[in-house]
Amino acid sequence: MLNNQVSKAVRLAIAFGAASTAVFSANSIAADEGVEKVERIQVTGSRIKRTDIETTVPITSIGRSDIIQMGALNVADVLNQSPVTIAGSNQSNSAFGTTGVSPSSGYAVDLNAIPASMIERIDILKSASSAVYGSDAVAGVVNIITRSDFEGVEVNAQTGVSDESDREKYSLNLTAGNSWDSGSVTIAAGYDDDKGLKSSDRDFSRYDEAIFLNDEGGEYVGVQNSSYPPQGRVGGYNADGTPYVGDENSFNRASYRQLVTPLERKYAAVNFKQDISDSVHSFTEVNWNSSKTYNSTIEPTPFTTDDVYLPSRGGVGGIKLGSPLVPDLLRQNLMSDNPDLTMDDNIPTLVRRMVEFGARSTDLERDTIRIATGIDWEINDNWLLNSYISWGKTDQRQENGGQINVERAANALDVYTNAEGNVQCSNDLAVLQGCVPLDLFGAGTLSDEAVAYVRSPAKSQGQVEQFIFSTTLSGELPIELEGGMVGLAVGAEHRLEKGSYSPGDLAQTGASSTNKSEPTNGSFYTNDVFVETVLPVLENVELDLAARYSDHEIVGGQTTWNAGVQYSLNRPVFARDSIT
Repeated sequence: MLNNQVSKAVRLAIAFGAASTAVFSANSIAADEGVEKVERIQVTGSRIKRTDIETTVPITSIGRSDIIQMGALNVADVLNQSPVTIAGSNQSNSAFGTTGVSPSSGYAVDLNAIPASMIERIDILKSASSAVYGSDAVAGVVNIITRSDFEGVEVNAQTGVSDESDREKYSLNLTAGNSWDSGSVTIAAGYDDDKGLKSSDRDFSRYDEAIFLNDEGGEYVGVQNSSYPPQGRVGGYNADGTPYVGDENSFNRASYRQLVTPLERKYAAVNFKQDISDSVHSFTEVNWNSSKTYNSTIEPTPFTTDDVYLPSRGGVGGIKLGSPLVPDLLRQNLMSDNPDLTMDDNIPTLVRRMVEFGARSTDLERDTIRIATGIDWEINDNWLLNSYISWGKTDQRQENGGQINVERAANALDVYTNAEGNVQCSNDLAVLQGCVPLDLFGAGTLSDEAVAYVRSPAKSQGQVEQFIFSTTLSGELPIELEGGMVGLAVGAEHRLEKGSYSPGDLAQTGASSTNKSEPTNGSFYTNDVFVETVLPVLENVELDLAARYSDHEIVGGQTTWNAGVQYSLNRPVFARDSIT
C-alpha cells in the first residue's frame, strides 16, 4: 500500500524581489521490498521522491518551534531573523511598495498573506533552481510547508514591546482542525498589529549619514543632510538672504523617515484534503489576507522652482528679481554677485523643504485572495501524477499626502502688489479659485491658505492576478545503477500574469510634485516543460540533472539547466556541488 502524506507548499522566489506562488504535494511512497518498507519523501530543491533528505544543494530549515520562539506575526518576520534571507526581505518591502501595484514592480508575493500559525516549517534553498521551479527561482527558493492533520483548537495571543519600550506588537489568532479516515481540514484566522518604528527612535538611524573619505583616503561615517532646507535656498543663500551654511542650515531627512512600517493585518486560511479513492487524493488551499499601513511617512516634499517652470524642457519662466515675494536682503546679495541682473530677470533656482505640507505619507490597503486545488494520483507503486491549478489576485489602494500641484504653484508664484498694498495672485480666475501668494522665502512663511490652495491629494490603485496550471509525473525508471534505481520527473506548467496600475489624475498629467506616471494594463504568459533525473551512479555518489524550456510570450524560448553531484564520505559527512 502507498503511504500518502500530503504537504502543500507555497514556493517563493527570492531573486531581486521577484516572486511567484505554486502548490505541489510532497508524498511519501512506501515500496514493499520483501518485509522491508522504504519511505520516499519529496525534498525542497527536487520534484523526485527519495529515501534520503540530503540533496546536492544545502537546505536551511526553520521549524515550528523556532517560529513560535521568534514571536513572528508573519513570514517576513521569520525570514528577517534568518541570515540566509535577511538581506532580501523586510516588513516594509515584502508587504508594500511605495508606488502601488504595477506590472513593473508589483508581482511580488505578499508574505503577509501566509499566517505564521499555519506554518509547519520553512525550507530555504539559497541556490539557483530555475530548471526545477521556473525562472522566478533563479536565486533560490523559500518553501513554506503548511500544517496538516491538525486536530483540536489552538488560540494564541501575544503582545510585546521592544527593549526601548516602543514598537508595540499585538497578535491574536485561532487555529482549528479535524481529521478523519479519508481526510482532514485546518482553519486559521487572526489579527496582527505592529506599531512600527520611526528612524528617530534609534540612535543609529536618527541622522542622515553617509560614508566619506578623509584626506588619507580612509573611510568614515558622517552626517549628510539635505540641501533642501525648510527656510528655502537660492544658490549660496538661505531664501531670506542670509548666507547658507550646510552644517547649520541643512535638513535631516531621517527625522521623518520610517525604520519599520506600521502594519495591521487580518487573515483567514483553510487547508482541506480528501481521499477520493485509495489512489487519488485531493487537496485545496484558500488564503485571504487584508493588510494596511498607517502613519507611514518620509520627509516632506523637496520642492524646486524648476519643477514649476521646467527649464530642462525649454521653459523660460521663473520668479522675477523684482517680485514682491523676494526679500530685499536676498535681492541685494544677488545683485551684488551679478551686477548685470535687472528686476525683470529670473532669480536662480529656489529649492525648499515643504514642511508646512507635513510629511509625505503613504497609507496602503492591500487585499489578497489565493485559491489552489489539485490531486495526487498514485498510478502504481512507482509512479505519481501531481496536478494542480492556482489562482490569486491582489488589489491595492494607496493614498499619498504631502504632494504639491505644480500648476497651482505657478499661479501662486505669479503675484503683484495691488492698490491696497497687498500682495495677490495675478490671475483673476485663479484668485476666484482660492489662489493666494506662495511665499517660499523663509522658514514658516507659507500661510495655511496657500498650503490649502497648492496641496495635491494623490490616490492610486492597482491589481495583479496570477493563474497557474501545472502537472508533474514522477517515479523510478526500470534502470538500476550501482547506487539504486534512476529517478525521473517530467512535467509541464502554464502561467498567466495580469496587472493594472492607475495613478492619480495629477500624476498622470504631470501636474503633481510626484513623478509623472502613466496608467498601465497588461499581461503575459509562459508555457514550460521540464525534466529532472537522479542518477545514483555509486553507493555514495549521486548525480542530479534538471532542465526546463520556457516559451515566454515576451522574450521567446529560453532554456535553463541545473547539474549537481553529492559524494557521501560517511553518513554525517557530505561533499556536494552544483552548477547552473
